Amino acid sequence: MTTKPNRADHDAHGQASTKPSKAASTETLPPALIAAVILAMFMAVLDQTIVGTALPSIAADIDGAHLYTWIITSYLLTSTILVPIFGALSDRFGHKRLLLLGISVFVAASVACGLAGDANMLIAARAVQGIGAAVLVTVPLALMLDKAPAGKSVQIQSTFGAIIAVSLLVGPYLGGVISDRLSWHWVFFINVPVAAVVMIVVLCTLRETPRERPGRLDIDWAGFLVFSSSICLILLGFSNKGGSAGTVPRSWNEASVWPLVAAGLIGVVLFVAIEWRVSNPIIAVRTLREGRLAPTLLASFAVAFLMYPAIIFMPRYFQSALGTSATESAMRAFPLMVGLVIGMVLLGVVVKTSGQYRWPLVAFGITAVTGLMLLRDLSGHTGAQIYIGLALLGLGIGPMISGLMMVAQHSLDRNDVGLATSTVTFFRQIGGTVSLAFGGGIFAASIQHAGGVGADPSQSVAPAVSDVIIQLGVVGAVVVIVCVLLLPAVELNVDSTPNMEIRS
Repeated sequence: MTTKPNRADHDAHGQASTKPSKAASTETLPPALIAAVILAMFMAVLDQTIVGTALPSIAADIDGAHLYTWIITSYLLTSTILVPIFGALSDRFGHKRLLLLGISVFVAASVACGLAGDANMLIAARAVQGIGAAVLVTVPLALMLDKAPAGKSVQIQSTFGAIIAVSLLVGPYLGGVISDRLSWHWVFFINVPVAAVVMIVVLCTLRETPRERPGRLDIDWAGFLVFSSSICLILLGFSNKGGSAGTVPRSWNEASVWPLVAAGLIGVVLFVAIEWRVSNPIIAVRTLREGRLAPTLLASFAVAFLMYPAIIFMPRYFQSALGTSATESAMRAFPLMVGLVIGMVLLGVVVKTSGQYRWPLVAFGITAVTGLMLLRDLSGHTGAQIYIGLALLGLGIGPMISGLMMVAQHSLDRNDVGLATSTVTFFRQIGGTVSLAFGGGIFAASIQHAGGVGADPSQSVAPAVSDVIIQLGVVGAVVVIVCVLLLPAVELNVDSTPNMEIRS
């Protein structure tokens, strides 16, 4: 087994930890509190997918078709880039106060989302909701890691992975049922009673002594501002490039497109330079070389190009092209979610029995591409071929999510499991925002090519959705497969503490 130089401990959010390493924790959390914080995390993750099946109804009701993907993207963006900030704030001020603040922000923004009367207001409220979600994803995980006995971090990270899997499975269906039986407004209002229960339990059961930490707050503000500004510029450039279903897509050489994208890319380069020098980076770029994380993180970014376009645009196909209800659209897309969860389980079995991960991930990548090929002509097929294609696509995506997480966790020292987990998730979420920005442009261009917004939905939406899923999905699958092949030949022992054993 290879040995690695000792590095400073990191917390679950990629920030350098100022706490001494604990040999063991003697404090246990009340079962009600554990349930409450898991519910808070589930609520935040669920809001990534629960809106998907309600989006067609939302867009039609508030005249937001031209900003379709931004309703998801705004939430993903803020809930991702703010995670390291709240990790540091939690470390400084304690979990309880920040958790209560996050719940309050999430609830207030959820109410604003439900009351939104136009697309711009909804997008702004979703961005604020993402701020609260960043707290609800970050602080519960940090709380459980802080209070857990030594050696339990992997099980806690696995619990977080299970929460993601369940949210992917039930989110679209729950969104469809609520949208059909109540209204799309209740997709957001439903968060209020759930959050109230979580808040009451936290207030009554979480006992925490306020942390007193002298000195300045150790946050990488420069990195945060440069990165968030860069991503926003890139997304705006892509959004302007794509136009909307009612406007002609713009050329790359227009002033509202390429200067924004170019400035954003320059900002990303500057961000990497900043992260290399600061002591408390948002992304610990130095570990990319030590832990062979670079291909893993690029693959995680690319997985989003397979996952998010399918999750967000397939309900639009079912509802707009086939005329189904939101609930029925969720049921029709169910094979995608079931395949995704089954794929995660299958990869775990393969890795546990063989120790191999490269050839299984390549095989599942090919499976995903096979599913994409079955979805290449949605306007010509409405039967079993579509459902088989969705199932195969999900079967390929699931192992990529869980497998890349395992590789990252076993790439670094056991003290950096949280760092690996948060960084992989960070890259996948950012990949989701970029893929949806691309997807909106591809969809708009395809609608224009098919005859414009006034054309028969079955003749325009179906090929547009096909274009989005195929073009982005194939790129994502190819990048993932190439990155996996670039990783070293290793064995993963999923029953041990994370670390990779290099074969000679």
